[in-house]
Amino acid sequence: MNLVHYWPSEKYISECIRTEAEELPEHVLLAVHEPMQLSRIGTNQIEIKTEQDLLSDFLKTERPIPIIGRSGVGKSHLIRWIDAQLKLKPECKDWHIVRIPKNASLRQVLELLLKDLDGEIFENERKKISTVGEKLDTEDVADFMLTAMSRQLKKLRDSMQARRKEIALNPELKNDPLVQEEILYLKKITSHTQDKKGLSELITDPHFKQNLLNENHCIYKFAQRFTSGASNSDLEDHDYKLHAEDLNFEYAINDLSISASTYVKDLSLNTSHEARQQAVDILNDVLLEANKALFQHLFNFSSGSFIDLFKDIRRLLKQKNQTLVVLVEDMAAISAIEDVLIDSLLEESITDGEQELCVLRSAIAVTEGYPGYLRRQGTIKTRAQYEWRISDKVEEGEKLYNRIIEFVARYLNAARFGSTELLHEWNNKTNEIWPPKWAKVEMDEMVQAFG
Repeated sequence: MNLVHYWPSEKYISECIRTEAEELPEHVLLAVHEPMQLSRIGTNQIEIKTEQDLLSDFLKTERPIPIIGRSGVGKSHLIRWIDAQLKLKPECKDWHIVRIPKNASLRQVLELLLKDLDGEIFENERKKISTVGEKLDTEDVADFMLTAMSRQLKKLRDSMQARRKEIALNPELKNDPLVQEEILYLKKITSHTQDKKGLSELITDPHFKQNLLNENHCIYKFAQRFTSGASNSDLEDHDYKLHAEDLNFEYAINDLSISASTYVKDLSLNTSHEARQQAVDILNDVLLEANKALFQHLFNFSSGSFIDLFKDIRRLLKQKNQTLVVLVEDMAAISAIEDVLIDSLLEESITDGEQELCVLRSAIAVTEGYPGYLRRQGTIKTRAQYEWRISDKVEEGEKLYNRIIEFVARYLNAARFGSTELLHEWNNKTNEIWPPKWAKVEMDEMVQAFG
C-alpha cells in the first residue's frame, strides 16, 4: 500500500476544501472547524472559555449574546458554527433559525426574518419588501443618504446649542471636570455645524457632492450594501466609514458655494488633517442615523412598526410551540435596523406571568469599536450579563506549528472521507466528540514515515 490510497479524490476535495469555509455544509464545516480561543467578560471578571461553553450559554439565555472581536478574527465563522450546531441537533429540529449573513442587503435581512412564515400578514409584508427592494437604486439611495445626513447635522447642531445654553444657565456645572471636557466637545461639534456655513452645506454642495457620490467612495459603498449587499472582497476592502482622506479638496475651493467654501476656509479643512478627522468623525455618527432614517422612509409595515412586526412573528411561533433563533454575522449588516432589532431581541416573552411570545435566542457578532454597538453596549451587556470576545493572540513556536498541522490535517482527512460519509458519521455519532477519529485504515511503514 502507498500514499495514494490515503490521498483525497478530486470529487471529495471539491466537496470539503473550499476557498470560503462558509460554503461548506454544516457537517463538513464542523469537521474542519478550527477551535477558537474565547473569553467571557462579566462585570468584574474575565474567564477563559471554549466554544462549547458559548453554546451552552446560548441554549439557556433569552437575551442577545454579543460576540466581539477585531476585523477578520472569525466572528461570522463562529456565528456559522453556532448555526451548524443547532441545525444538526435533534432537539432543535423544529426551531425557526434565522442567520443573517455579513454581506446581506437590507431587503435580504427582512426577507430572511419572514422566510417560511405562514399567514396573510407575512405574505403581504414579503410582497411589499420585494416591491420596494426591486425599485432601490444605489445612486438614488446614496443621494438620499447625503440629504438625510444634512438633516441629522442640523438636529445635532440644535441639540448642541441647547446643551450649551443649559450649562450656561447653571454656573455650578462649569466646575465639574467632566462638564469642562463636555464643553470642549460641544465647541468642536458646533464649529463644524454652524448655521449656513457648516458640514451640512459642504456635503450637499452640488460640486463637492460629486466626490462623495463616486462609486468608489464610502457613501456610495454604504448605499450599495443597503440596496444589494456586499461581496466578500467588498467587505475586505471597505470598512464602510469615512476617513480624513475621503474629504478631497484637490480642486479649487472657490468652485464651492459661498457657504461651503466659507466653512472650509474658516476650519482650514483643506490644509488641516486634524480638522478633516474631526469632520469625518461627525459624519460617521450621522451616517448611521441617516441609514435608519432611510429605512423608516422606505419600509412601512401593515402591523405598524418593525417592532410590532417582530412581535407578530414571535406570536405565530408561540402558537406553533417553536423557538426563534436570530444569528447576526455582523452588526454592521443590520445598521439600518440595529436599534429596533436589538429592542426586539431584548423583549421578554413573559408579561404579567403569562407567556405571550415565543422563546427567543440570539447572538450578534460585532467588530471591536463599532459605534452602533458602543451606544447600546451598556444595555446589552447588562441584560445578557456577559460579552464574549474572540482572542486574536497567535501562538508561537511549537504550539503554532502543531495548530497549523491540526488545521491542515482536518481538511485533508475530511476530504479523504467526503461529504456523504461525514454526514453519515454525524447522524450516527454516539457522543459529542466531533470530528470522529480519522484513522480508518492500518498504516504501513512507508505511510508512517510521512507522519
